[in-house]
Amino acid sequence: MEPTQLMRSLYWYLRFPGAYGSYRGIFATTEQAIASAPKNRKIGYNHADLAKEYQSNFYKAIGSYDYPILFWLKDLLQEGSTVFDFGGNMGNHFYGYEKYIKYPQNFKWIVCELPEIIKAGEEIAAQEKRTEIVFTSQFEEAEKANILMASGSIQYLGPNFAQLLSKLNRKPNHLLLSRLPLCEGKSFVTLQNGGLVFYPVNVMNRDEFIESICGLGYKLIDSWKDRAEPCSVPFHPEFTSLVFNGLYLKLS
Repeated sequence: MEPTQLMRSLYWYLRFPGAYGSYRGIFATTEQAIASAPKNRKIGYNHADLAKEYQSNFYKAIGSYDYPILFWLKDLLQEGSTVFDFGGNMGNHFYGYEKYIKYPQNFKWIVCELPEIIKAGEEIAAQEKRTEIVFTSQFEEAEKANILMASGSIQYLGPNFAQLLSKLNRKPNHLLLSRLPLCEGKSFVTLQNGGLVFYPVNVMNRDEFIESICGLGYKLIDSWKDRAEPCSVPFHPEFTSLVFNGLYLKLS
């Protein structure tokens, strides 16, 4: 490692406890990543104080990573469509996308989230007087959807996304996945600073991840890179410019 890289890595390694969105460590398991976390904060998403922070900072704007999703979603949505938004927070995509897409009649948007996030999301939906959006903590509700979205959520689940899909009696016809950290080498786990919390992040081998889904009958239609938020791990130069990925897969 060059001196400049070494100094940069040291800087971010030491700043990690207070640097929102930063990463630290390469681990073989989620348990190892959690064990490495500073002890002054909680682990994971399902906490009331975190949900309140999300609610107070709720916004309807979209990011650059949303445009590829919008490109495909505008043609996939039909009358009676149901979107299953896995890890969709408080419905941010539902509210943000309607500025760019005309939602069809008899349309439903199901957000799958953790209980504390659901409470906050339902409060916002009530305030906005929106009945098209509903919340659930059950992945099985995806059986009702023809479109499954997952933006920046699969990496916190672990390498089990294909397993969840395989258990559905009826699989969604379309998968729109974005903000997904994938690598060319061996899969690993790192730790991310989430502000009020820390959480382990699973960085999966790209080919293995895609093959696990295609093995369920899906075909890869499109893929893209999101360079807005690179995943950089200090002292690991091979991961200093790891970009996020987007995928569109269709059930054959």
